[in-house]
Amino acid sequence: MDFTELKNKNAAELADLLAELKAEQRELRFKALSRQLKQVHRPAEVKRKVKVDRMKENLKYHKSFRVSKKYHVHDEKGLAKEGDKVEFCQCRPLSKTKCWRLVKVLN
Repeated sequence: MDFTELKNKNAAELADLLAELKAEQRELRFKALSRQLKQVHRPAEVKRKVKVDRMKENLKYHKSFRVSKKYHVHDEKGLAKEGDKVEFCQCRPLSKTKCWRLVKVLN
């Protein structure tokens, strides 16, 4: 609505319009509180889980087995995709579990 349209209305019409807008606002608040509205904007995902595998050997039986560890790596530009081999280095703590930064994508 333009300012000119609002200016041409009388007080009763403006009161009705205001009541409709308030009802719509209450309905939207209720939907937001009851989680019925979808989140439209999703922030960019900058955390990647990197799995590092290494081989260990049992001291008694000399059998080799695989040991893996997962690191939470900060990927600011979103370069790494699932299945890529990456190089990362330690940095200051960025969150509770994230203190590694992506250096480059190897594959």
